[in-house]
Amino acid sequence: LISFGWDWLAAHPSHVEAQRAFARLRRRGGERAHIIQVEPRFSLSAAKADSWLPIRPGTQGLLALAAAREIISKGRQDSAFLRERSLAFAEFAKALEPFSIPRVSKAAGIPERSIRLLCVKLTNTKPALAITGRGPLFDQLAVHALNAVLGGLGEKGLFSSWREETGQAGAQGTPRAPAKMLLVDRANPLFTAPAAWKPVFENTPLVVTVSPFLTETAEYSDWVLPCGTPLERPHCSLHRMMDGRSILNAAPRAVEPAADAKDPGEIFLLIAKTLGLQGFGAAGFDSLFKAEAAKLGGEELLKEDGGIRWREMPRAAGRGLSFATPSGRFDFSPLTKLMEEPELRLRVETDGKYPLSLNIFTPLPFSRGEGSQ
Repeated sequence: LISFGWDWLAAHPSHVEAQRAFARLRRRGGERAHIIQVEPRFSLSAAKADSWLPIRPGTQGLLALAAAREIISKGRQDSAFLRERSLAFAEFAKALEPFSIPRVSKAAGIPERSIRLLCVKLTNTKPALAITGRGPLFDQLAVHALNAVLGGLGEKGLFSSWREETGQAGAQGTPRAPAKMLLVDRANPLFTAPAAWKPVFENTPLVVTVSPFLTETAEYSDWVLPCGTPLERPHCSLHRMMDGRSILNAAPRAVEPAADAKDPGEIFLLIAKTLGLQGFGAAGFDSLFKAEAAKLGGEELLKEDGGIRWREMPRAAGRGLSFATPSGRFDFSPLTKLMEEPELRLRVETDGKYPLSLNIFTPLPFSRGEGSQ
């Protein structure tokens, strides 16, 4: 297992699941997985790994491409996977020419021998998998292209695709057109992306925030609609585990609201009914919530009299099936296009005035700070 820039033991969404996975990888009495951490910082995952490659920030993707190039040049790629399950591999292999081990070694600041040894381990140990976190798109595509070269996607390794049982909405970007009113639901864009969102807020006549806390966004808003804190409202959500299973997380409210605060769902339901919008019926929020939770199998979880507290949903559909691409295959084309862009070519230039790079990491005690209130 090689991790490119992801401190997965400290920054995984579920620390418990990450620790359990690590224990299985290091299990006694059986095969012991070999773990490699590629990261500028000596993180918790680097400390627990068999080896640590301290590369320069921003060069994880380059190293993944150098490894892919070396494996292909030695004829150690998974030809069956590439032939039957991939698309545009020949163009990708041709575009790998500039990403040689000597050039990447110089750019990443690690010895050539370390890269060659890494390639030997990846090809001589089966199955071999490469993982990465939510970093730059180039790095993510490069790492999974390495998985494709090794045949480590689909039935043999990482999941190729799965069916999502529910959709999740969030503030992923700024509005494309000017709005007369902006309604923010428990998000804090003026903290997470102030440069992008402040002009939007300034040009919107009315800003309304639904929040249990007086966040930066709530302070700026014209109106604040107070909702209950997480313990004051029921919840029901689906989560994806490492092995593809879905975990349904549902529970009734732990305490009654201490003040005149409503559930966010109740607020939006009242707004919709007041506006006379169709499709919401006459039922109140509590009954609608319980009905939707029951559709997901969470009816027992919401009982307050000691009902079932844990239920595992079936394994995710689609493991080993076609990829979620138009061709149904792993497509190298998007990465190949990025590799051809000048700013993503193999070069790491050092500015004399600014020789350092900022390397952001997630501290284990604080996670990402979502619960700072």
